[in-house]
Amino acid sequence: MPRVTLVLKTNEGGLWVVPQLVALRETGVGVTAVLPPGPGRLRRALDRQGIAVAETPFDFRLRPGPRTAIGLLRLRRLIGETRPDVVFYHLYASALATRLATLRLHVPRVHMVAGPLYLESPVIRTAERLLMHLDTRLIAGSGHTADRYRELGMPDERLRAVPYGVDLEHFRPRPADRAPLRTTLGLGDDHFVVVMVAYVYAPKSRVFPGVGVKGHEVLLQAWPQVVEAEPRARLVLVGHGFDAEGERHRRSLVERFALDNDPTVTWLDSVDDVRPYYAAADLSVSPSLSENHGAALEASAMGVPSVVSDAGALPEAVTPDSGWVVAAGSVDALAVALLTATAARRAGTLADRGGRARAHVRRRFDRDRAVAAVRDVVLDVVHVPDGPDERARVRVAAFCEQRGWTATTPDGAGAVVLGRTPLALVAALSERADVELGVRVGQPEPGGSVLAPGARAVPLVSGGTGLRASVLELARNAARVVAAVRRSDVVYADQPGVVGGLALVTGRLARRPLVVNVVGDPSESVVPDVVPGLRGQVAHRLLPAVQRWAARRAAVTNFVTAEALQRRYPPTGSTGPGRSFAISTARALAPRPDPRPAPDLAAARAAVSLVTVASLEQPYKGVDELTQAVGLLAGQGMDVRLTVVGEGRLRERLREAAEHHAPGRVTFTGHLYAADLLHELRRHEVFVLASWTEGLPRALVEAMADGMACVATAVGGVPELLEPHRTVAPRDPAALADALAALVADPDAWRRSVRHNLEAADRVFDRRDGVDDLVGAVLDVARPRRRAAT
Repeated sequence: MPRVTLVLKTNEGGLWVVPQLVALRETGVGVTAVLPPGPGRLRRALDRQGIAVAETPFDFRLRPGPRTAIGLLRLRRLIGETRPDVVFYHLYASALATRLATLRLHVPRVHMVAGPLYLESPVIRTAERLLMHLDTRLIAGSGHTADRYRELGMPDERLRAVPYGVDLEHFRPRPADRAPLRTTLGLGDDHFVVVMVAYVYAPKSRVFPGVGVKGHEVLLQAWPQVVEAEPRARLVLVGHGFDAEGERHRRSLVERFALDNDPTVTWLDSVDDVRPYYAAADLSVSPSLSENHGAALEASAMGVPSVVSDAGALPEAVTPDSGWVVAAGSVDALAVALLTATAARRAGTLADRGGRARAHVRRRFDRDRAVAAVRDVVLDVVHVPDGPDERARVRVAAFCEQRGWTATTPDGAGAVVLGRTPLALVAALSERADVELGVRVGQPEPGGSVLAPGARAVPLVSGGTGLRASVLELARNAARVVAAVRRSDVVYADQPGVVGGLALVTGRLARRPLVVNVVGDPSESVVPDVVPGLRGQVAHRLLPAVQRWAARRAAVTNFVTAEALQRRYPPTGSTGPGRSFAISTARALAPRPDPRPAPDLAAARAAVSLVTVASLEQPYKGVDELTQAVGLLAGQGMDVRLTVVGEGRLRERLREAAEHHAPGRVTFTGHLYAADLLHELRRHEVFVLASWTEGLPRALVEAMADGMACVATAVGGVPELLEPHRTVAPRDPAALADALAALVADPDAWRRSVRHNLEAADRVFDRRDGVDDLVGAVLDVARPRRRAAT
């Protein structure tokens, strides 16, 4: 029977864990709760349900010193004695202690986050970038909290947003309680009654200096404005101090606002049953400075509309027609919302908002559905002995340099990474291994392809330009890269690239086998014209060195070229026992059409139509030189047109330069995906590539395979593809113009060139046949570690 151990720092609060543990037990799971000793509401509730409790003497105060170390060791021993298949914890102190106490116990951990308050601390946010990766699954108690963890780098496949929910049967409209409690409080039916149900917390100096997190001060400052406009308004505060400091703070508020002498405010101690107070109220208010969903759910379930602040997840608890959202900490905004509610009461529409509030929580916050969702997440990570052991499957941490964006899967269970060009090798790996794909993400674009179906996303941030921005980007991504590498059996990375280089170095330090896919030459691409300043100087020296080191050290190396990149970056196979491949994943866009005919320049009004496909992020794609070549051809009397397919930050600058070099002759389409790209290519006769650097340019291979005549610069693997007289030196517009003129002037040479291109493309496609062998080699080097781990 699988066993789940809950760890919680309190035996008093946290009653929401009771239905969760009951639901787990009903599936046949053994459950044990590890709590501090002594009685308490939670302990009594667990005892009533017959759930086993193990008392820990550890006080969950994590302060440097031997006492904390001894306490964590005792907590570790106690958790181990429960023999858990999964450890489950709520509240940050519980999470921090349990993560540390269970290191190397090889037990899955599920962390449910009750509220986002601790993430307001910069210190804790920084720590969580690393520590959150110790959680096998993280259940965020709200969409807001889930977003905060996504920002920190938690992969979507390990993150779920599930509310704690509200018991809709327990909290339901109780109109019969309205009059009796109002009478007890000395209130009539004509009074406008506002209720706030919340413990009082003392100010946390590091987060909200001088102000309690529940916002009592804000409400009490706004209240006189309400009474001035609505003398029959009454405020009922329910809740004492959460602890001794909180109670002292409550008393200070009573004195500060002279509440003992204010007949419009009643402050009650905490009560066993808050439902009569909601029943007596016209409106609930939650002016918190940080909050999950708070009391707004209970109020809404009882048909009471709410005014909430925009702190944390509170806006999720209301809709525009069921309540009001105000800026957290704004006294005036809160007063306006309260007065708006009084006007709605006079107009007879406030009760309608209450009905819509209950409908909203029924749709989104039903506790029974929430408990079932939490149960399923916990059970999902329990390793059931008689099922297939997922731990036998190799785990690959893969990193690419292509930028992409994430999208939620149709079932809402996780995220996939979309981008412009699918990653065929990573996709092949993900069919036979568990792959986490690290990719720098940006704004979504229309269209896009899944980069690697089956791979789980590890979103990485994209930085700006300059050395400082690059260092900050590297620092922000380092924790995510390190965490992914630590979870892996083998590290795969495209080179060149900063992220891939970081992953490979981390993998080497962590003693993971390395797999390197060499797609370009950084000694050509990282030059001062492309990356200026100190950043460029550092990168120009560092990236080629890292790539040479990686090619020598890798257990498996692949090159997209047949020979060119191998000569510059000798693979492991030339110096050691590793395996080397020369696999290109380029493929034809469509079945081969008839070859393009040469343009008849003697025909009246004949024009030569050129096309190039290039990223416009960096100048090394040579688009500026190409537009200069078009201008030179036009100056020689040729009617020539160029279409540039691609997108990037330099587009506008290149468009302005093209208008200067070749007025009215250059069109920029933006990025096009497969079907649209094919349609565009077939509108033109000649494909031109003017790059300063390349590996094996996919766009050129696709154009060759589609029967196009081509001219390109002799960089990277291009000389392996084209006839020598169809290539020119990079950054030479005149040579490029001459090569284009020679191509279109000789129809026989044109036809020979097209035949050559078709045959050369076929040779590239033949190199796809080694993909299965490469995947097998990766699994072979990873399996010894996977077997050792299991």
